[in-house]
Amino acid sequence: MGREVPFKANKVCDECGKSGAFDFMGDYICSACLDGEEERERARARRCDCGAMAVWDYAPADADRVFCEDCVPRGCSCHTMSGEDHPVDEKGRELPCVEYWFCENGVPPVPQVE
Repeated sequence: MGREVPFKANKVCDECGKSGAFDFMGDYICSACLDGEEERERARARRCDCGAMAVWDYAPADADRVFCEDCVPRGCSCHTMSGEDHPVDEKGRELPCVEYWFCENGVPPVPQVE
């Protein structure tokens, strides 16, 4: 069961300034901007060294390494502790180590600390 997001006809969208927006706990977004949110996430995503959108983020806190689907190191002994075969993705490629996090819409930018 999901939470219903209330629509406020008298509120202005924070993104584009149009009247009529959904109230996301004080953030107001119109339906047109909601429809394009996935594209905006992808546009803001970090880039792999090859220039492609990074979708794999190496998780250890002291590392700042991101990779696209083609550049991520694949295969790892973490997957096969019990002697099973390496798990593969839908394209038959070995999965990366469990220390890599997958971000379907791209690895988000690092927040700037002020």
